[in-house]
Amino acid sequence: MPLLSVPDRSRALAAGIAAAYGLHSLRADRLAHQLSHNSAKLACALQSPERLAAFITDRAAEAGGRETGVAVEVFGALDQRLILFELDAEVHAPRHTIVSFGEAIGDLRAWQPVTPSGWRRVWGDHVAVGVIPSAALDRLRTPHTVLIALYRAENFPLPRFPLGISDMAYALRKEMMGRVTVLDMQLGATVTSIMSELRATRPDIVGISATFGQHDLLVALLDLLHAEQGYSPRIVVGGSLAALNADVLLDAYPDVIVASGTGEGAICDVVRHWRGEIELNALQHMTLNAGGMRIRTTKKKHDGDILPDLDLLAPILDGAGVMQLESSRGCSYACSFCPREHKGIWAGEPAATLERILPTVAAVFDEHPSTARKIFLVDEEFVGYRTDPDGMVRALDVAGALQKYAFRFETSARIDQVYRPGKDRAWHISRLQAWRELVERGLDRCLFGIESGVDSILDRFNKKTTVTQNVLGIRLLSALGVPCRCTYIVFDPLMTVAELEASYEFLGRSDLILQPLHGMDAAEIFDGVQDETFVRRHTRATPFYEKVSYMLVSMEALIGSPYLAEVEAAGLAGTINANMGRKDAAYREPAIGIMSHYSQMWVDRSFSLDYLLKSLEKIAARSERESLHGVRLEFRRAAYKLLGEMLALVGAPGPQGDPAALSAPIAAMLDRQFDMLVRCITERINSAELTRESAGRLAEEVDKWRTPRPWRLIN
Repeated sequence: MPLLSVPDRSRALAAGIAAAYGLHSLRADRLAHQLSHNSAKLACALQSPERLAAFITDRAAEAGGRETGVAVEVFGALDQRLILFELDAEVHAPRHTIVSFGEAIGDLRAWQPVTPSGWRRVWGDHVAVGVIPSAALDRLRTPHTVLIALYRAENFPLPRFPLGISDMAYALRKEMMGRVTVLDMQLGATVTSIMSELRATRPDIVGISATFGQHDLLVALLDLLHAEQGYSPRIVVGGSLAALNADVLLDAYPDVIVASGTGEGAICDVVRHWRGEIELNALQHMTLNAGGMRIRTTKKKHDGDILPDLDLLAPILDGAGVMQLESSRGCSYACSFCPREHKGIWAGEPAATLERILPTVAAVFDEHPSTARKIFLVDEEFVGYRTDPDGMVRALDVAGALQKYAFRFETSARIDQVYRPGKDRAWHISRLQAWRELVERGLDRCLFGIESGVDSILDRFNKKTTVTQNVLGIRLLSALGVPCRCTYIVFDPLMTVAELEASYEFLGRSDLILQPLHGMDAAEIFDGVQDETFVRRHTRATPFYEKVSYMLVSMEALIGSPYLAEVEAAGLAGTINANMGRKDAAYREPAIGIMSHYSQMWVDRSFSLDYLLKSLEKIAARSERESLHGVRLEFRRAAYKLLGEMLALVGAPGPQGDPAALSAPIAAMLDRQFDMLVRCITERINSAELTRESAGRLAEEVDKWRTPRPWRLIN
């Protein structure tokens, strides 16, 4: 059954309010007219069950409905809300009115197998009046699930829309699996306040989403839950960090369940188990303890939509946060540093799926006119793995859907969707034209995982790309005018000094970034980037490292990754670092290990400020964005200079080349470079064209950043 259109939602809601509140026909007609002409307000109200219930109550009061005796509850996912009006039995004869924006009343699965009967239709198949049996109401309202997102404000100053818990809320509500509450530490909640909320509301199921750097927060909350007397909810933990730390968590908390894959199917199965519909060992893609054994249940394909409910969007935008969505999930490659078990194979959603929630997303943005209309698509691979036109057609359709609602977007892709050895000239020209069209449809920036400029390192990382491929891909993107940024791993425990030196040289190459050649056709650009004369004529003479989002990054040997297996085979693996889901590793070349250690302290010292700049850049208008980006470039320049000085020290003759003697001079380098960086950053910010809000946020963070303190690691 197709979902109700926006105009039909207004008509259905008006009919439901009229029936529930006893409106006379004239007032009912007036309400229907008002709702039909204010569809944007209804679209905005749809963002959360609480907001929609308040909107309905207000409209009923304005229309002159009965003042007492009607309770409004909202169930169902964003694009298929189910509204229940219940008359107070002490004031009126028992009666319920149902308005469904999704399935027709007769097809509702909300309370199966207890199906109400004897309904009187009020408006088509989607509004009806009758009495719902108590067993059916209980099924609609229970269990109560609370979904929690953890957060560290000291490292990530501005919030981002929490897709994990929002996706799970959508999945539970779509299946009408009880009441759902979402709590996000980005919005001011603390572990203590969350525990107070759980103590007060006593939900049946508690789901906690944890990602890198949040293990201690997770442990603190789990300890409080387990210490609570007389309250034992079913606890399920998910997110990338939890999946990597499954055994660590289950050893410490034997009764929790750890989701090892996507959260939507997992949390729905937890509710099914709570209801007694499936056995514990039938939960999909979980790691758990049962019968004295550690069980890893079967991975299933998630066939649901990868859509979020939007309870938290308005608060995130209120806090100058970033809106995130997904149009695809998974990856079809196997980079050695990435444990794939919890992520899955690539699968893309059609643009029509996103369009089901975009009217409401747009309506919330309309309430925040000073916020740039920009969405960050957190797809691992926006285009996907296919080399036929279908993958790019889907990407263009998604871009078009976003453009329809005046959104620009950022996303991620692989360089082999730009340049792929083995494909002919016609394939490349078609692909380059498509990238240009993506920019025309709102692509604001795209992240590419370059990771290295050394073939031996790319082989070790199993990237399935080459240095030549990276070079040509970067040249093509820049010449096409595709705004891009890149990830790059500078240090890894298995590398040699020669590899590090070659990597340093690649980062400094000034023949990769070309001037945008907007007036040149794709065929001429494709031929030109392979001609060094053409490259010299059109180069911007910009070093490649200026396109690297975070400089001086070190490889992490994540639990379950093939790279960790290589590190273990080399005898370099250390203890588990649960906060990052990895094993700490020694370096085959001790001097590189020392450089990596001090580089990580350098990165951590400025991480919070750089992250704030990055977040402000995402939501800023174009003129301000350029100023913010200019500030960020100072971090990259200083990092590259520091790397060069460390390499020179390592390569110097005499005692300076002794790894044991490197720490003191490198520490002195950090102090000296940081003093210079403080001056550069301060001058840049003082001369930047910033809004009052951005300037205020930066001033506070800069003061903290430049206050002298010892060098240390965050994790």
